[in-house]
Amino acid sequence: TAYEIYQCDWSSDVCSSDLAFAEIETSGLGGLIDVADTRSNGGCFFPRTIRGSSGGRLSRHSWGVAIDVNPRSNPFGSAPTMDMRIVDIFRSHGFAWGGTWVRPDGMHFEWTGEVTD
Repeated sequence: TAYEIYQCDWSSDVCSSDLAFAEIETSGLGGLIDVADTRSNGGCFFPRTIRGSSGGRLSRHSWGVAIDVNPRSNPFGSAPTMDMRIVDIFRSHGFAWGGTWVRPDGMHFEWTGEVTD
């Protein structure tokens, strides 16, 4: 299920990503998440620098606060195809979406703690 992609185990607190994926499932949208693709080509924790950045700034993936979902159908730099209902759910749980960036990253969600519409 989409909820199984990423589950927080840092403490007894429920993580925002848990809540987002649980809402995706309960909303009947779990089938819109390509779990195999997300697990093998996307994911969350991956220590690295930001793609295309100078100065070696670390990616939010390095801190485990970003996740790439459906990367094959939402490649970096291409027009995003992510279903906006998924985007809205992540935003309601404090995630920013990379699909609106100057160089779109439609697979990318990063936790900012700021709830947006």
